[in-house]
Amino acid sequence: MAPAVDFDRPTDADHEAIVRRIDDWAGGRKARHLVPRLWFRHFTGMSWAARLDPGGRVAGVAIGFVSPDEPTTAILHLVAVDPAHRRGGIGRALVDRFVGDARAAGARRVLTTAWPDDRPTLRFLEAVGFSLVAPPDRQRLYGTPAIADYDEPGDDRAELERSIAPD
Repeated sequence: MAPAVDFDRPTDADHEAIVRRIDDWAGGRKARHLVPRLWFRHFTGMSWAARLDPGGRVAGVAIGFVSPDEPTTAILHLVAVDPAHRRGGIGRALVDRFVGDARAAGARRVLTTAWPDDRPTLRFLEAVGFSLVAPPDRQRLYGTPAIADYDEPGDDRAELERSIAPD
């Protein structure tokens, strides 16, 4: 029987447990730098945690915000689910909750990024309504339109976008 899943806002107290496991959740890729403590202190109003049983261990997280410079755009900074709990709807539920918050805040689109060689993440994001952004200036990296050295040398990223219909 699948464990019960409860959704709530992540807190500062969740930071250590998530940081300790995020590299495993990212398939062994170094991802710790994506979850500094400030996300758990200052961006929790639109972020979500999936917990196994109410108040229990975090099995997934979605972190993001509405852009202060472009208030019709929300940024899904990260969505991650423990591999032991994938394919049960947790990731989709996290994204749906984030998109609902973004819509309520007035956003009309959500942007996110993924590593262009991370096929499972790209497939997941496409399955939950995102499309690759592929303007002519993008390189094809690993067969995917992407930006080389997105944040630092060797850290390539594909950008994806999802439209949000107003309520």
